[in-house]
Amino acid sequence: MGDTVRVQTNANVALVKYWGKADEEANLPATGSLSISLAALTTTTLITRAKPGLRDQISLNGESSGPGVDRISSFLDRGRQIYPFMGPVKVESTNDFPTGAGLASSASGFAALAIGSNALFDMGLDGSDVSRLARLGSGSAARSVFGGFVAIELEGDGAAKPIEVDPNKWPLTVFIAVTDSAEKSVGSTDAMRRTADSSPFYQSWVDRHPADMAEALRSIEASDFDGLANVSVRSCLNMHATIMGSSPPIFYWNPGTLVVVQTVERWREEGRRVFYTIDAGPQVKVVCHRDDAHQCRDELHSLSGVRTVIESGIGGEPAVQWR
Repeated sequence: MGDTVRVQTNANVALVKYWGKADEEANLPATGSLSISLAALTTTTLITRAKPGLRDQISLNGESSGPGVDRISSFLDRGRQIYPFMGPVKVESTNDFPTGAGLASSASGFAALAIGSNALFDMGLDGSDVSRLARLGSGSAARSVFGGFVAIELEGDGAAKPIEVDPNKWPLTVFIAVTDSAEKSVGSTDAMRRTADSSPFYQSWVDRHPADMAEALRSIEASDFDGLANVSVRSCLNMHATIMGSSPPIFYWNPGTLVVVQTVERWREEGRRVFYTIDAGPQVKVVCHRDDAHQCRDELHSLSGVRTVIESGIGGEPAVQWR
């Protein structure tokens, strides 16, 4: 083992969303969630052990200051409160996709930090422990510790668990329709707090969630594409309606977002095996059965308001290499 570990992780997209915190200090979500990993959205993080007594050195996409760097520093400090043997480090993290724009860069980033810290300091954590550590940085990072389909269920301890599926029964292609690559105006943590405090729809959102999770898990087990599509779209729209009901309201969508949503709804009416979901941002993730992907790909590129389209398969397990 060397003094530097290189970790590659994928962002994920939640098909059944979580929104809100049950415990903000522990970063425990108010609802469960279910996601798929995105092979095309990758974070590469180098973590190097530093000499005792030195301060952490952190860079994110080549920048050594800013909100993202501050979040990494805070995460490392919180990790040391739980695992004091975590020493000072040099962190160099790079995303190959827009950061802070609603594409879950925090999920892949903090998952990489948790995985890398576990390896570098020989912490001996199992997957559930690493997932809980990653969650301190971002709730969705708990899921990016694993590849494929991943769930966090409220009945558990806040750790994510992979869902075993037959890939031949879930041949999916995901298109990320990027409608704005700028950082979103309201970060997820602040938006969750405002939503919980002021949206009249928030409690209904929380109450509805167990039924959505149960339906999604049943659909995956039964290889029921239409069932998963219906619950995913419902979860997406309910979350964004709840967010828009905040005071003052928060609007993550832009005109391009709506064009993609309306187009995919038309495709669904025409019988294509396709659906959409949108995280806290304006980008639309269009999930297709592989047999319908070619037709969807060509039409997405031509839509008004779509700046670029990223094509992705389902991501695998994070990769760890020593240097």
